[in-house]
Amino acid sequence: MKLFPFKFIRKTQLKQLSEEYTLLQSQITAAADFIREIEKGNLEVKYHEEENLSEKETEDPLANSLVSLRKQMVSVSLEESQRSWVAETRSKFIDILRSKNNDLRELADDIISHLVKNLSANQGGLYLLNDDDADNVHIELLACYAYERKKYISKRIEIGHGLIGQTILEKETIYLTTIPENYLKITSGLGDATPGHLLIVPLKLEDKVYGAIEIASFHPIKEYEVEFAEQLGESIASTIANVKNNHQTKRLLEETQQQTEEMRAQEEEVRQNMEELSATQEEMQRISGEMTEQLRLIDATIATIEFDMTGVIKDVNDNFLKLMDYEKTEVVGKHHKIFLTEEDSRSKEYKEFWETLASGQSFEGEFKRVAKGGRNVWIRGTYAPMLNKNGDPVKVVKFAYDITSEKEQREEMQQQAEEMRAQEEGMRQVMKEVHEQGMFLNSLINASLDAIFVIDQKYCLIDFNNSFQASLSQMGMQLEKGGDIFQVYAEAERARHKELYDRVFGGEAFEITEHIAEADAHYMSSYNPLKNEQGEVYACVVFAKDITELIKSKEHAEGLLHESHQQAEELKAQEEELRQNMEELSATQEDMHRVMKEVQASEHYLNELLNVTQDTVYTLDKDGSIISFNTYFEESMKGYGLKMEKGFDFIAAQPSEKDKKQQKQIIKKVFSGEAIEIPIVYEVEGGEIHLLNTYSPIKNIEGEIIAAAVYSKDITELVMTKKQLQKT
Repeated sequence: MKLFPFKFIRKTQLKQLSEEYTLLQSQITAAADFIREIEKGNLEVKYHEEENLSEKETEDPLANSLVSLRKQMVSVSLEESQRSWVAETRSKFIDILRSKNNDLRELADDIISHLVKNLSANQGGLYLLNDDDADNVHIELLACYAYERKKYISKRIEIGHGLIGQTILEKETIYLTTIPENYLKITSGLGDATPGHLLIVPLKLEDKVYGAIEIASFHPIKEYEVEFAEQLGESIASTIANVKNNHQTKRLLEETQQQTEEMRAQEEEVRQNMEELSATQEEMQRISGEMTEQLRLIDATIATIEFDMTGVIKDVNDNFLKLMDYEKTEVVGKHHKIFLTEEDSRSKEYKEFWETLASGQSFEGEFKRVAKGGRNVWIRGTYAPMLNKNGDPVKVVKFAYDITSEKEQREEMQQQAEEMRAQEEGMRQVMKEVHEQGMFLNSLINASLDAIFVIDQKYCLIDFNNSFQASLSQMGMQLEKGGDIFQVYAEAERARHKELYDRVFGGEAFEITEHIAEADAHYMSSYNPLKNEQGEVYACVVFAKDITELIKSKEHAEGLLHESHQQAEELKAQEEELRQNMEELSATQEDMHRVMKEVQASEHYLNELLNVTQDTVYTLDKDGSIISFNTYFEESMKGYGLKMEKGFDFIAAQPSEKDKKQQKQIIKKVFSGEAIEIPIVYEVEGGEIHLLNTYSPIKNIEGEIIAAAVYSKDITELVMTKKQLQKT
């Protein structure tokens, strides 16, 4: 049994407990103050005696936990701050990329200036891979920003040279914290200062690099900032690709409009040529009639020959002997068959011919006979039986004159008339084809058979077409882009051509006829200035039409004209007029052949242009049937088990009645003159496909809508990127 209901404690123990209680109270008070500061958002608050906390971790676990909690909250706050910075900055750049995507240089200036500011860097540059010329691919500095000012620096870097060239070649980000002295001044061209940190990020979309961004800073660039710059690089690359495609499309459309105007002029020229051809045919028919009559009067010399009733020759006059190249002794006593071919002499018609004469009937007409030596002779004559007093035929007398020349000319003119009729029909067909093709070529590229080349103000060749290249090859020359245009001309001709180009660079447009001695060729050349948006002349374009054959034909015609004066005076005027008409006909034929070749080349170029694009392109009639399509569309439809051909019912191929109805409404709007842009989503295994379809009306020369052109671009990646950015 205990004597007392309580426990005795020693004084020393009581003191120890009192000290422990006081310490505990102090720790609780410090913890409460620490927690209140954290609640206010002060994550930099120091815990009481935090410096010695490592020594008291085992004695004060509460303090240790609170400090650990603060560190975690600081870490979370930092991550949240970084995410917020990334989201806000990404939103700014999305607005920049979306609003200024027509001018690459202006876009590059905005991108690099905002990027330098948002990364708190000092200098930055945006480099673009210039691959417009496959033979001169290089890297150029598009925009530069340093010390809160835009810099105007022109710089060119070869592929693989320096850190910029290495980044674009290897397609990987480079981040340096140790930079050699004067590196930026020598290699990057960003200024005289030498920052300690350098970030170079490739502008890469999928596996293709369009350029690089270079950021220099005096302080370290954080990891999340590097990641943001890499993500931004993909968006910039996508925008650059779109801008380049838009610029190329705009340039092609401008060239198409120019080609269309040229084709309209050619159509008018062909129409005029057809009218001239019709007038020429009428004139030739008149001349043919006059020449026939004159030739008959001039050349017809009466020849007579006498036969017995069996066809044996009894007598012949000198005119007939001269006509048939025989001596009298060579024909008298011989049968009429000597003037015929073996086949004609055995024919049924020849037998009936003599039977008719034997009956006392005359026989007249045009006959083909064989002279001595096998020469064919055409004669017009009459076989007349001579009767005795009893009325019985006793002999046959033939009266004839030579119509060989007249017959040959008549046959030749008849053949020419038939050829001209065929050519006229061919030209009408060509006119129809040119008219039909012109409607579809309104927004597409046409090739020209004229030699076309462009030079800059340094007289260097910028561009040229196949006809120009072929002309140089005929002269044994091989001139590449960037070459001196004066290499084409002889030394004595260079000063004159320089004056022509200087006139163009002064803003003048003109047309001249010139002779290239090296190729013995004549050209009708049109010199025109090319101007930029500010109206400044930056290049000269020359359209050279080869008129060598026309000049030579003219010279040949002059020679024929000189020869014609030596012929008979009676036929001089008629023959000269006929020759001139034939030369005009030959020129008309050459023009038609040239037009046909240009149409064929234009159609081939158009097909090639449509087939190289990765966009779907096809045209529909008002009933929704396929008129034309490119290779990419054909391959895409094969993936759905559909074989594309002209006349295919595109509406019937739609997956649902709703889709069919929608397509009909769209086509109806397009044929009413409306251009429509519609985003379309297809659900496929593993996700969605987003397309942007543009429907545009195609008009003929009268302004009537004859088809609907559909351009379908795959924007799945852009939509997915936008959704991902919205989520973040």
